[in-house]
Amino acid sequence: MPNRIIKESICTSDTIDQLSWFEEVFFYRLLVNCDDYGRMDARPAILKAKLFPLKSVTEKQISDALNKLSTVGIVALYEYDGRPYLQLVTWEKHQQIRSRKAKYPLPPEDIPCKREHIMPEEKDIEDLLYDVMSSTKRFEEHTLLSVERQVRVGESYLDIVAKTESSETLVFELKRGRLSNKAIDQISKYLTLINGNGILIGCGLSANFDIERCRSNDIAVVIYDDDLNMSLVLGNSTVNSIDLTLNHVKSRYAKLAPNPIQSNPIRIQSESNPNPNPISNNGANKSRGFTPPTLEEVAAYCQERNNGVDPQKWYDFYAAKGWMIGKNKMKDWKAAVRTWEKRQQKGGYTYNYEDGGDSL
Repeated sequence: MPNRIIKESICTSDTIDQLSWFEEVFFYRLLVNCDDYGRMDARPAILKAKLFPLKSVTEKQISDALNKLSTVGIVALYEYDGRPYLQLVTWEKHQQIRSRKAKYPLPPEDIPCKREHIMPEEKDIEDLLYDVMSSTKRFEEHTLLSVERQVRVGESYLDIVAKTESSETLVFELKRGRLSNKAIDQISKYLTLINGNGILIGCGLSANFDIERCRSNDIAVVIYDDDLNMSLVLGNSTVNSIDLTLNHVKSRYAKLAPNPIQSNPIRIQSESNPNPNPISNNGANKSRGFTPPTLEEVAAYCQERNNGVDPQKWYDFYAAKGWMIGKNKMKDWKAAVRTWEKRQQKGGYTYNYEDGGDSL
């Protein structure tokens, strides 16, 4: 647990002065036990165990202190899936936030707090980069004649391959995390299979990343920040600058790898604070996870695309895998059909063991 900051201004704070001695101690112990976003499970039994493991404190004392902190505006109370949580409302003004994800659910919009940065998954980065290049037909100074994704070469699948107007081939390898020497090994292997120029893309570089090896192998290195702005770390013979951002599609960005606990939190009303304007939860606005299609839906979609995919074979394959693609839960079954279709057209569907899949 990171260290927390307490400033000397608490000694003259009108808000703190409204608290009893016990309520003030309760507040300080909350500071050192809540998560990196100032949130915590608000069940009295949990708070009692976490905050006062060596003291004889009753759950009623805990509840009363929590309600008092809510009344004076130090904490906000809300509910998620029938369970109460708390948010220290001025957390980001006084504490350092290091973690990308909170341990507890996100409060509703009317509770002021630091919102987590939603990190995209590797496939989402690939989707966005592919969409940009496909729609603009450009990558930096290059005019693109074609852009393909998940290109099968031998037993390998290349993330994105683009052909330029000047007859050059750009081979993109994308990573969600920091680029490692293993990523260099991977793209170097691909470049022995296809005559092209390699471009590695990740959210940073590992401590021992061998930049000189990339330089000697003519591999460009690109990193992106939390806002999906890309910057060039190392150019090569075809890429010597980059001015690209992938966060232009705001409606899609909210769908990128959301924390599963971040959907539809509900504000709750404490006995001592009757005016928090609670939000009703009838379940209608809960975020929906992936719902597997019916065989009839798959058959209709395949017929609509006239793609020659056997819907029964496709359906049985993914149903047997628990609707997983590699190690990840399927998000868009229609996209999975199109991928199957594309790979089938390239000479039979084979799911690579190295990618976490099966063979069929």
